[in-house]
Amino acid sequence: MSDIKHNRGRIREEERSGGRRGRVRSQSDKKQRRNALRSVNGSVSLYLVMVASVVLLFMSVLIDYARIAAFERQVESAAYAGVRSVLSAYDEALYRRYGLFGRGGTESGTILRDTIEDGMLVQREQSFQLLRGRVESLQAFDGDSLGLHLVLRRQILEDMKYKAPVDFAMELANRLKPLSSSIAEAKETVQRMDELRKLYDQRQKHLLQALNYQRQAAQEVQRSGIGELIPAAFNVVSGYASYQSWIASDAAREEGTEPEYEDEIRQYAASARSTASQAGSAGTRFKPEHDRLLRLAAGEIASAQALNERMKQVASAMSATAQTSAMSGQSNGGSSSGMGGLTGTGTGTGLSANEQDTERLVLPDTWFGEYLTELEVQKSDAAAIQQAASRFQSAVYAAVGGYTSSDSGMPVAAASLSSDYTLYSERYLTPGSRLTARERAIRYDQAADDERKALEEQAETKMNEARQLLSRVTDMHHSEEVAAAFEELRRLYEQNSSLNEQVSAADGGSAAASGGGSNSGDGLDSGGTAAESMSSADQVFGGLSNTMLSIRDELYINEYAVHRFTSLSPDQLELTASPAGGQTVTPVPVFAAERQEVEYILYGNHDQMVNLTLAYGEIFTIRLAVRTMEGLIECRSLGHPLLIFAAAVVYGIEKTLEDMAELFRDGTTPISKHIPGELRYKDYLRMFLLIHGSETDKLSRMTAVIEHNTGYRLHEIPAAVSGEVKASVRLWFLPGVMRMVGYVSPLQGKVVGNRYETTKTAAWSY
Repeated sequence: MSDIKHNRGRIREEERSGGRRGRVRSQSDKKQRRNALRSVNGSVSLYLVMVASVVLLFMSVLIDYARIAAFERQVESAAYAGVRSVLSAYDEALYRRYGLFGRGGTESGTILRDTIEDGMLVQREQSFQLLRGRVESLQAFDGDSLGLHLVLRRQILEDMKYKAPVDFAMELANRLKPLSSSIAEAKETVQRMDELRKLYDQRQKHLLQALNYQRQAAQEVQRSGIGELIPAAFNVVSGYASYQSWIASDAAREEGTEPEYEDEIRQYAASARSTASQAGSAGTRFKPEHDRLLRLAAGEIASAQALNERMKQVASAMSATAQTSAMSGQSNGGSSSGMGGLTGTGTGTGLSANEQDTERLVLPDTWFGEYLTELEVQKSDAAAIQQAASRFQSAVYAAVGGYTSSDSGMPVAAASLSSDYTLYSERYLTPGSRLTARERAIRYDQAADDERKALEEQAETKMNEARQLLSRVTDMHHSEEVAAAFEELRRLYEQNSSLNEQVSAADGGSAAASGGGSNSGDGLDSGGTAAESMSSADQVFGGLSNTMLSIRDELYINEYAVHRFTSLSPDQLELTASPAGGQTVTPVPVFAAERQEVEYILYGNHDQMVNLTLAYGEIFTIRLAVRTMEGLIECRSLGHPLLIFAAAVVYGIEKTLEDMAELFRDGTTPISKHIPGELRYKDYLRMFLLIHGSETDKLSRMTAVIEHNTGYRLHEIPAAVSGEVKASVRLWFLPGVMRMVGYVSPLQGKVVGNRYETTKTAAWSY
């Protein structure tokens, strides 16, 4: 028991000792471990600090970079808002009157500063203070001015792109569309008829001149005196027997006696020689001039034949046109142009039914061959007279010269001279001769020609009335004040043109050529005026549909001119008929530049009367074309083509004068007798704007008118603005780091001290 207890005690003691040793060892291990742990934890902390520093640096860069990007966007938005605010201050008077936007009102820099600073202040007050932007500086710059054609043109197109199609295409073009095809057909007919008329008159002139040369040649024979010498020649023949007997009697006298008939013999011989010499000289004298005149006549006939050939070509072309018109009429249900009564049923302009009459104006080639043969016969007849005179001279010289004892054929020679001269006289000198017959052949349509000439004289009289009507405008009172206004327009126009030429040259372009005006057809005959008017009308009416498709922008500019500027309709002139004294009655001059702006834009003349005269003259031309087209239909029953043409011209001028009277009274004219509706004065100006002047000239004239009326100078009024804003924001973190980042990052600004600065430029235009 005791051993057991002892063992147990010893075990407990050992356990206690072992426990103490174990605790000592455990504490030592713990200390070692604690020291080791202390060593490891120190290393990790430094590493974490380094990592945290890098992360913090990276995050600070990202934060400032994000703030910079947001600030860039903020400044850019503020710049554009400021520029738009500057443009919102436009000139209200300029817009209200002309629909144009130009800078006006408060100074641009003030508006730009107020807008940007107020905007940035609102952003600071209404948002978290992420950005504290500050405007360092700002500046506003004017852009392109309204005086530049490119800018003015763009604004005009914007203003008119909705109005012009309604006002022009729908209203005017639809009303005039029916005239286009008929005017084109009438133009071709009238021009060919006028050409045929001119060729016909020239041909007749050449033929009549040839006839005149023939008559002059015949008069050369008559003036030669051969006709008066023929009785003397027969006296020489009849006295020759006595002459022979006197010679025989004196030869048989007694020797030593004086010759009894010496004086008689000498007188007869002298008389016979004189008569023979005169006859021979007369034949020799007239023949060269006679033949020269006949050669001139042959040249005139050749010229007439060449003209006749051209007439043949024109007549053939007219026949081909007539057939085409008839076929077109059949394919369109009997109306060649879809205009019903305007063209007739299957007859086009009314002349196609008279193509056979047109062709009868052309002479056959055999006619000229016969005429040339007639000249050769006349030449031969004259040569026969010359030869007979020469034979008679030779026979007389032989008979009285002692070369023969016979009459040497004097009776035969005298008879031949008499018969040849009588034949020539009957053919070419007496009434009812060949020349009279030839004149009748040349003037085969004399009755129609006389009637045509009378109509042409009547037409010329009517044309003079029209010229007098138009001249009343130019004869009205001229105002020095108005003249000064137009002189200012000239100066403003030249300034604007020069400005745009310089801009165009700088851009590598060139200024467009100036368009010319037209005249009213002075100096033309009535037929030529009608043909010219047809050409002008076809240019206007025939090109309407093509114009609206191909030059839409120019059409809008023209419509802008009609809408925004004034025009002086003839009814505003209060022009009355001239009283007995011949003076035009007009109350007060109304030709101020402010009242005829469209006419000035159209023609660009700086005289207070010329633009109006040109406009009214062109209206007369258009009306004459339409009315002449109607006249071709109304007068087609006359049959003779040239007579139809002359009568149609008279009809056209008479009706045109009525139209002009209505225009000066009411400011409108009917479209046509066969087309209902009216054309206003502005409608005519619309049409003329399509065919006159270049776009650059029109824009420069519009600019001149606007500047004259408002006192502005469009080249000084900006239509675009740009603004430059320089702003900064404070950096939160390391400015030096951001400065370093700026070297390798796409920052648009720069770091100055502890702030980031950026500059933004914004541009905008009306």
